[in-house]
Amino acid sequence: MVLDALRAHHADLAGLVRGLRPAPPPVGDLFPLRATPGEREPEDKLPLRIRPLKGELEIIDRLCEQTAEALGEPEITRSDLISAALDAYLPKGKK
Repeated sequence: MVLDALRAHHADLAGLVRGLRPAPPPVGDLFPLRATPGEREPEDKLPLRIRPLKGELEIIDRLCEQTAEALGEPEITRSDLISAALDAYLPKGKK
């Protein structure tokens, strides 16, 4: 499922990862050092263990590098990338 999610959304990963990040503080904010949380409500994060093949892991790492470059960030973790892809790929549950 993880590989299917990455396959389905590889072209949109930078935007998806950006959407999961806290929004920057507004210009002129009295407390600019605290990031404004995004629109998502915090959820408990649970570990997801996958066992990709070596070649698949190399592709995931390359997607991390490309996404970091597109966002102008030094690093995007595999967790960030996979979370964003799965979030976009899986149907939204009812709250």
